[in-house]
Amino acid sequence: MMHTKPTSTYRVKLGYILIAFSILSYLLMFATPFVVQQDALWISGVLYFISHIFWVAAIPILGKKWFVEQKAFWTSKIQTWRMH
Repeated sequence: MMHTKPTSTYRVKLGYILIAFSILSYLLMFATPFVVQQDALWISGVLYFISHIFWVAAIPILGKKWFVEQKAFWTSKIQTWRMH
C-alpha cells in the first residue's frame, strides 16, 4: 500500500480551487461591461490581474508534474480531434 502525505490531497484541492477562481475571475472580466455601468474597464483590469494571481499561485501548489500531465493529455486530445 502506498502512503501519501495527508497534505497532498489538500494541496491538489487547493490548486484546483485556485484554478477555478482564476477561470471565474477571467470570465467575469468579460461580463463586467454588460453588468457594470461605471468603471467597467477598471474593474475588468482588476479581474484580469486577479485571474493571473490565482493562476500563478496554483502553479507551485500543483507542481510541475501536474502541468506536464495536463499538457500531454490535452495535446493528445487535440491530435485526435484533428484526425477526425
